[in-house]
Amino acid sequence: KFWPYEFELYVYLEDMHFESPDPRIKIFDLHREIPELVEFKNINDKNIYRGFFYGKYDYRLDAIKFSNKSFVMWHTFKISIRRYLIWLDADVNTFLNIPSSFIAAIMRDKFYMAYLGRRCIHSETGFIVFDRSSEEAVQVISMLHELYVENKIFSLQEWTDSFAIDFCRNVVELRSEKKSNNLNLFHSMHPFINSAPGLFMDHMKGSERKSNAGSWQSDYIIPPPQRTNFFGGRYSQIPVLISDIKPKSILEIGTWNGWRGIQMCLIALQFNPEIRYEGFDLFEEADINTDQQEMNVKPHYTVDSVDRLFSILQSLYPRFEYGLQKGNTNSTLVEEKGVDFAFVDGGHSVNTIRHDYSMVAKSKVVCLDDFYSGEIDSENFGCNRVIDGESYALLEIKDPVHGGGYTQLALIDNRVRS
Repeated sequence: KFWPYEFELYVYLEDMHFESPDPRIKIFDLHREIPELVEFKNINDKNIYRGFFYGKYDYRLDAIKFSNKSFVMWHTFKISIRRYLIWLDADVNTFLNIPSSFIAAIMRDKFYMAYLGRRCIHSETGFIVFDRSSEEAVQVISMLHELYVENKIFSLQEWTDSFAIDFCRNVVELRSEKKSNNLNLFHSMHPFINSAPGLFMDHMKGSERKSNAGSWQSDYIIPPPQRTNFFGGRYSQIPVLISDIKPKSILEIGTWNGWRGIQMCLIALQFNPEIRYEGFDLFEEADINTDQQEMNVKPHYTVDSVDRLFSILQSLYPRFEYGLQKGNTNSTLVEEKGVDFAFVDGGHSVNTIRHDYSMVAKSKVVCLDDFYSGEIDSENFGCNRVIDGESYALLEIKDPVHGGGYTQLALIDNRVRS
């Protein structure tokens, strides 16, 4: 649903049947397509090779279970004609549109492989990218295949696919100048969701995360992508605005957890590689008093955690620039005149919105959240009074407000005036 149309999905099924609903999805019977995998399993069909020692199970020595991934990588490498091959575990959920430039941005024409490395433990192999045009990638896959078909896997300290792939990558890089790209910028033990793939995907690793339908909030060192939905409600209109305006500069008042800003920038980056984002928020300076004054009900995030989120985007697009301002906008926000798109969604009190709008009113396009209708005190909250007398348009979609009434987005397009 969220991957660019030019991508194909190869699905390898083990002891089950599934009809492809889309011509881009190719279905393979794991054991029928890869007889060498079957032979490996038959030859080593013993408890000792399934991780059982003296009645106890150790996943690090379950060669049979983890052989599937390695053989599938080799098989796909052999039959595909695509330059880039991406491995995704089956419990990966894609939740955001992936730009066509995503994989190329990761590889940058200088890496033969991208992976999620961790310190003092094997890599997280739920996401791996290979560049088939690189000799180093061919060597890694060939060596990985050899470990299994020649039963050399049992000479390693651990028998998982993760350990085996790390071993092959390290051997190849000892004798090659070309290197792989470790995407784990922050040395996280949960690197998938705290790195570039995590901008678009969630790895529901383990039965508990699957039952939770997502990773735990405690797994994140960046803010989790909660309550930021461009696929329903009034915020679903923002991608259309960004695509129409094609801004080179975006200013957001009310950055919150950063995910709306990330999504706006990702859309803008499709049209221009040089985007500047400025985000304003109280961040950790918010407290119960400011929540009451500004009618805020959302949790708070630190500026450092949001900064990590934006630095991931910058790692993909080096010409992307951003800045985050912590504190009350009465002090941190000065008049801005050259912004292409300003989004005003900070404090909800009329006084705060009036100040914030006055500082960005000369932007090319200003979008304000919280235009209220119905049983809401719009004399003291929302943007109604602030833009009264301005030439504005209300975007169509209304969202219900807890306690009654509705809220919409209001748009002021200064390009029309000029």
